[in-house]
Amino acid sequence: MTRAILFTLSSVAALLFGTATQGAVAAVPASSPVAAQPPAEPGPLETVAGTREEGHSGDGGPAVDAKLGEVRDVALDDAGNLYIATRTTSNEKGTYIRRVDPHGTISTVAGGLREDAESNDVEITPDGLAAVSGIATGPEGELYIADAYVGQVLRVEPGGGPAVVAGTGEYEYGGDGGPATSAQLESPVDVAVGDAGEIYIADAGGYIRRVDSEGIITTIAGTGEAEASSGDGGPAVEASFTRPMDVEVDAEGNIYVADLTRLNASEDDIPSHRIRRIDTDGVITTIAGGEECGYTGDGGPAADAELCFPYNMTTTADGTIYLSDTEHHVIRVISPDGTIDSLPTYVDEPTGMAVGPDGALYVGDGDRAQVHRIPLVGSAAGSDAPDTSAEAPDLWADSAPHAVTPVAGTGTDGSSGDGGPATDARLSRADDLAVGPDGTVYVLDDDSRSVRAIEPDGTMVTIAGGGDHGGSPRGPGPMAGDGRSATEAQLSMVHGIDVAPDGTLFMAGYSDGRVRKVSPAGLITTVAGIGIAPDEEDDAETGIDATYMAFGSPEDVAVAPDGSLYVSDSRLNQVFHIGLDGMVRVVAGTGTEGYSGDGGPATEAELDMPSRIDVGADGTLYILDSRERRIRAVTTDGVITTIAGSGSSAYDDPTEDVPATEVFLHVRDLVVDEAGTVYLGAGGSIRQIGPDGIITTLSDTHAAAVALDGHGNLYFSHGHQVSVLPRIHQDPAPASAENEEAGGGANSAPWILVSIGALLAAGTVGGYVLVRRRRSAQPLAAGGGG
Repeated sequence: MTRAILFTLSSVAALLFGTATQGAVAAVPASSPVAAQPPAEPGPLETVAGTREEGHSGDGGPAVDAKLGEVRDVALDDAGNLYIATRTTSNEKGTYIRRVDPHGTISTVAGGLREDAESNDVEITPDGLAAVSGIATGPEGELYIADAYVGQVLRVEPGGGPAVVAGTGEYEYGGDGGPATSAQLESPVDVAVGDAGEIYIADAGGYIRRVDSEGIITTIAGTGEAEASSGDGGPAVEASFTRPMDVEVDAEGNIYVADLTRLNASEDDIPSHRIRRIDTDGVITTIAGGEECGYTGDGGPAADAELCFPYNMTTTADGTIYLSDTEHHVIRVISPDGTIDSLPTYVDEPTGMAVGPDGALYVGDGDRAQVHRIPLVGSAAGSDAPDTSAEAPDLWADSAPHAVTPVAGTGTDGSSGDGGPATDARLSRADDLAVGPDGTVYVLDDDSRSVRAIEPDGTMVTIAGGGDHGGSPRGPGPMAGDGRSATEAQLSMVHGIDVAPDGTLFMAGYSDGRVRKVSPAGLITTVAGIGIAPDEEDDAETGIDATYMAFGSPEDVAVAPDGSLYVSDSRLNQVFHIGLDGMVRVVAGTGTEGYSGDGGPATEAELDMPSRIDVGADGTLYILDSRERRIRAVTTDGVITTIAGSGSSAYDDPTEDVPATEVFLHVRDLVVDEAGTVYLGAGGSIRQIGPDGIITTLSDTHAAAVALDGHGNLYFSHGHQVSVLPRIHQDPAPASAENEEAGGGANSAPWILVSIGALLAAGTVGGYVLVRRRRSAQPLAAGGGG
């Protein structure tokens, strides 16, 4: 359905990174959770521990084969050991600290079954653990554990067991100025360790406390008064917290606090979804979030953004802060300059985060009982991105013009052959096609829920779908599988694809109501849509943020010359535009099915099941109005006209060399070249509509999907195969006398049956005439009838 086109370098960068600068364009909105990227774009999310089945097993073996309990927090030491705080709640109730060494082997370092494993109450394990909620590592490799239930912070030395470093076990507040082991803690929920070995404790009672290297405890923030967060701009010891739930310290000594309301808050609870900072002078400020639970602000100042239950965070050496937006299954990132963005990565329940010595981000996935690793070094513009500086070679330069050549599929139904010649591979269906900048041909195989690719050397590979990471979370944010390799993700019913000049693949998800993309590095993310049926109050005429857009049934997606996206929706009978401002707006259709509006604004016209779309080099939008059997065009000033088709018909009218609006059409797909010629997969033929509006037949072969590369080679699908019609802009090679006589061969003009009066007849058969398909505007001489 697509064609290869050339973009400016700024538009390629905008497509890749999802941000727009002056003079640049973006294919996805700046406010989208998959649009704006952090300074280092993450690599594919990979699981490093856990099977998604709760339990406690696997010690001495690979961590990826081990069962974990609910993950409460994670930490890493300088040697690369990963510590995981877990709690099992099913058959064997226990609290454990697990360790994964740099080789991936898992062991248990603390904890065990609770003393009363049959009780639903929290019980203390033989190691003195009960409800671990936060862990951290120290400079000497020691592990610190915050246990709110026992009211203490414990330390585990390498090779040793837990020892108390703060708290008496009494749920009170007291002891400042004295030994931390004699002090009272109300509810120690998290712990952090500074470079000098000092310990910071987040006490949900409303305090941040510090234990110095001599073991003396003091309160450095909070009054303990249960009231709305207050005190910004003043001394932290005079400020109030709602509930400090997480604490971190950066390399400069600044302290960060997640100041939150309860997860299951009632109307009487004080709302707070904030990240606050205590600087080295002891002054407290809010750096992100506020009272409202929301998901806004990406690409702008973090102080203006909304967060929702940012329970966990971690910092890096350069001052970057990563934090969980638990409600939206996303990890957000605050750059050193104060700008907030989101990683294009879905994590079902991010419950703990830490940056390892390898520079990767490790994330606990709570109820899924797993830990994931997200590489943060490098970007998608690195070695995995295609080189678009030079034009891809013409793969069919030596082929005879218009000579049909198979490029993929054996003609037998199936889904196999990856890694081998595409011509030996089996395709289930080839519902849509697209051609990348390097000549790669992308094949949408909806029956197998995958997108496959024919590489320039003729090898078949799968690039998206076929994995076991799926599901459609309701609401904005990434979709399950996002942030992983696209081959690990499940695809729903995808109906349309298109490829940007940087090699980014876009997919219209008909059944999940989303537009997703696969980056050149192979990561899949969500661009637009929330998977919820549209509400009558939704107003896409004035604009809806793409991350909140409720599509009906997206049929197709097309990349415009400026880098923005168009999406057709057959359920809503409209076509939408995802603009450079990050908003989705209607560009065609009133939402009422029908056929009307030619010559006027496209937004006031009726469409009837718009399906395939494409965009010309001049910005004209072409729409297949499926049930009306018409092709409609919307100019850049928003005026709609019909350029082909005369109304509903059960068959394709082969009449040629007449205005395209005078013939019946049964079109499956369309694509437009840079000159404005529109090519149609129409019934049993491939047809073309020139800029003058005259329709002719290019080839008498069935085509379900069509796509162009940058050299004028037309790819089309038929049955369980994909073929190419090379160099369609050149006249076909003269047919040999043998072919002319036989009426066959790739370059011959076959004989066909058409209705009487359709063309000048060479001979009649019953109520039809037998004619030779014309290849030019020269009139045919009439033959004898009989």
